[in-house]
Amino acid sequence: MKYSSLLASLLFLIALGSCDEEDACPNVYEPVCGGDGITYGNECYALAEGVKEWTQGECNVAVCAEIWMPVCGSDGNTYSNSCFAEAAGIEDYSMGECAN
Repeated sequence: MKYSSLLASLLFLIALGSCDEEDACPNVYEPVCGGDGITYGNECYALAEGVKEWTQGECNVAVCAEIWMPVCGSDGNTYSNSCFAEAAGIEDYSMGECAN
């Protein structure tokens, strides 16, 4: 009986000690705008999503027309049009889709 109580206690403590990757980031809202144009709660959350570049503060929300005039951003990604590229913080782009 002692051993089963001890085992149950250990399993309970192990369960309390485990955490999700999201739990590893502080729950403090210090927004950053990722290079992907998405606002993250703080730098930790941006890093957890694989974002390597960001600026402090929330991303500007741009209203872009859904017109397919693709541009290739300097980051190697194709954007629907120049508005979407600029909304993602891309200043240098060329007309047309990026080559894979």
